[in-house]
Amino acid sequence: MLGKLQVRRNGEPLRGLETRKTQELLSYLLLYRARPHARDALADVLRGDHSTEQSRKYLRQTLWHLQVALNGPEGSAGQRLLQVDGDWVGINPEAPLWLDLSMLEHAFASVEGVPGREIDSQTAEMVREIAQLYQGDLLEGLSPDWCLFERDQLKHMQMVLLDKLMLFHSSRGEYESSLYYGSQVLRLDRASERIHRRMMRLHQLGGDRTAAMRQYQTCVAALREELGALPSQSTEALFQKICAGRPEKGTPSPEPFSPVEADLPEGIAEQLTDPLERLRQCMADLLNLQRQVTQEIRRISTVLQRETPS
Repeated sequence: MLGKLQVRRNGEPLRGLETRKTQELLSYLLLYRARPHARDALADVLRGDHSTEQSRKYLRQTLWHLQVALNGPEGSAGQRLLQVDGDWVGINPEAPLWLDLSMLEHAFASVEGVPGREIDSQTAEMVREIAQLYQGDLLEGLSPDWCLFERDQLKHMQMVLLDKLMLFHSSRGEYESSLYYGSQVLRLDRASERIHRRMMRLHQLGGDRTAAMRQYQTCVAALREELGALPSQSTEALFQKICAGRPEKGTPSPEPFSPVEADLPEGIAEQLTDPLERLRQCMADLLNLQRQVTQEIRRISTVLQRETPS
């Protein structure tokens, strides 16, 4: 799901999941696998632009195709991925299931709050392997409203993991590896000024002043094109020091990871963490409210159509 949806059984791609709505329904069930879902709610997610009756019919058809593709006639009840009855649909908690996003969540939880310089080699290897699973945004190619918040959350988790690996390697003097993971962060957020700044220091520590200056120019272009902004005073000061040939001492300073990339005074980034999380939750609540309003509008419209004399 990190990237395009891929479903395999015994190592082979599963057939029957080619349609967009079949993929969307399966993805929704997998993403919210911790609980069963009412059929009416699923019908609205799958085909919210149609009447209730049409949405339910479309859900029945899509669900039938999904069951045929996933369960097959030979699968036992305990092994089947889907649990379906008259009113509810969900993921079977006993079914053998491997999800890349679940692995990403596990890795993030394992290192959350632990500075990259302090994780051990075994943990770093685990994070490295799981970070490689991220092949693109959640459900790349599909853009349903219900996945936007989760897409942003998983992307944030990936950036945190890469940030941990970058600091892990730089603290050991492994500058090339640290630069590699910095470049991976910039693939997800090319205007991350903090990462550009850290990479400038790494190039300088590695004795490549030309590369450090090129990194600055890349930073300037990214900020201008993505944000319409200029580099911060910290970035400009570092650039001037590099131009003057003053060597950087020690390892790059561990600027704390934050999606907020302004040049903030010490301590402010930490103060913004809680408000940022509240805003993320507000976004999720708004998306849920939007779905509820849409359902209510459709319900009232259906009633009015039935009551209006022909």
